[in-house]
Amino acid sequence: MIYANQEAYTQSFGRGEWDIVIGVRSSLANPTPDFMVADAMYIAAPGREFANATGIDAAGVRVGVSRGGGSDQFLSQALKSAQVVRVPAG
Repeated sequence: MIYANQEAYTQSFGRGEWDIVIGVRSSLANPTPDFMVADAMYIAAPGREFANATGIDAAGVRVGVSRGGGSDQFLSQALKSAQVVRVPAG
């Protein structure tokens, strides 16, 4: 099953639409230990430098993500000072 966004995926829990899922963790799921780890990366705009990922969460920093995707879900909760800028997925 392919879902249009994270919200549609989350709404599928308990509906019997799939037998096994590959996706982000959810408070609705009772996840088992990880079987796959996917890395994400930050790509800095020209002229912007960050020593490491901890420097991202600062006032005036804008982080682009695909609307409703895994990065949107995670960073919207994790970032306290940086602005999450959502772009249409796909």
